[in-house]
Amino acid sequence: MWDKREGPERALTRTGPGERSLAMKFQVENMTCGGCARSVAATIRQIDPAAEVTADPATGLVEVASARVTVEAARAALDAAGFPMVAGGR
Repeated sequence: MWDKREGPERALTRTGPGERSLAMKFQVENMTCGGCARSVAATIRQIDPAAEVTADPATGLVEVASARVTVEAARAALDAAGFPMVAGGR
């Protein structure tokens, strides 16, 4: 089971012939409503318009499946948009 204190969770999956998608799960701060969740998803889709994004404002949990979005790119984009990732650590 994923523990948010461990930071973003990542898994490499195949999405089709020859394609690989990085699936990641992380929490963000300041996502308090549906509008915020849509903004988070739109921010990720600026990196990869084909990204599958699920954002839950009740938990702050964001799940992304994309062939182009990296954790580092997502972190930078979300920080700039005002939705920083919850810091991981042990």
